[in-house]
Amino acid sequence: MLYQPAIDRYRKKVTSHKTKQVDQLLQQYPTDYSEDANDILKLINILYHLEENIELVLDHIHDLWSETLFEQGYQYAPVTSKARKQHSLLKPLLAFTAAEKEREALLAKSDMHSIRKAVCLYYPEIFNQWLQQHSPQVFEIHQVDKIIQLVCHLALDRKFLTIIGPYIHQSWIDCNEVIGLTSRDSRQQKQFHQLDTEDKVITLKNAKTDMLAVGLYAQSLT
Repeated sequence: MLYQPAIDRYRKKVTSHKTKQVDQLLQQYPTDYSEDANDILKLINILYHLEENIELVLDHIHDLWSETLFEQGYQYAPVTSKARKQHSLLKPLLAFTAAEKEREALLAKSDMHSIRKAVCLYYPEIFNQWLQQHSPQVFEIHQVDKIIQLVCHLALDRKFLTIIGPYIHQSWIDCNEVIGLTSRDSRQQKQFHQLDTEDKVITLKNAKTDMLAVGLYAQSLT
C-alpha cells in the first residue's frame, strides 16, 4: 500500500528539486546554439546508447513527466481518471510494480528511438555520416557541454518538437499493443494529426521533457 506521505515527498521532489535542476540546466547552457556536425553526431550516439541502456535516464524521464502532470493539477490515485485528474503512476519509480516498470521502460526506450529518428530527419546529411562512422560496441563521449547546449536548443525548438510528436504518439500506441493493454482512451485510435489541440500540446510537452531528461543525463557525464 502506498501511503500519502510517500506521495507528498515524491511530489515535493519533482516540483522543487527536479524543477530547480531543469532551470539550472537551461540557465547554464544557452539555447542560442550554432550547429556543429560533431555535436550532432555525438548526440545521435548518446540517444542510441540510452535506447540500449534506458535505466540510465528512466528516473529523469519519469520525474519530469510527473512534474508536468502535477503542474496540471493531477493527483496520485490507484486508478487513472483523466476526468478527475488522477493517475496511478504519479508515484516514485521504486514504488512501481514489475509490470508498471516494464511498461515505463518500454515507453522510454521508444521515446529515445523517436527522438533519435527526429534528430536524423532534422539533420539528414549528418545522419548519413553517423551511419558510416557508427560503431555500437564503442561509447565514448567527450566535451559534452556543447551537446547539452544542443539538447536544450532542440528542447525549445517547436519545429523540432513537431517532428518528434507523431513518433512519440505512435510509440505510445505501439507499446500499449505490445504489452496487451486494451485502453478505452480514444487517443489510441487516432494518428497524431487527428488529436485535438490539448492532446497535441500534451504530446509535445512529453517530447520536450524527454529531451530535457537527456540533457540532465548528459550533464551527469561532465
